[in-house]
Amino acid sequence: MDEDIRIKKVSEKKISETKKTISWILGVIGILIILSQAIPLLVSYVQGQIQLSKQNSMKDPLPQSYKQYIQDEFAYYDPGKATLRIYLKQQKDFSIRDFSHMTQQQKQQKKLS
Repeated sequence: MDEDIRIKKVSEKKISETKKTISWILGVIGILIILSQAIPLLVSYVQGQIQLSKQNSMKDPLPQSYKQYIQDEFAYYDPGKATLRIYLKQQKDFSIRDFSHMTQQQKQQKKLS
């Protein structure tokens, strides 16, 4: 009978030690997983901040006049924009009322014909 009690105590100790060991192992693995994600993210953030400070401390390598020259020289030409500009210049000579008046005259001429 003493042996049964002793076996139960030994097995209970093994179970409690095994539970503690497994919980510690899982806890360490969880912390390692979190750190494996957090450390590269933190390093990337710090490198980005360093790059931003480098950009802000650099002088402008091209003068503004040269940038304007390059933009003017190699700018995209939009033919629709030029055409619209021409139409708008032509529209200044006419007003909306003139067009509506012309259509009314045309309607009257059709009625008379």
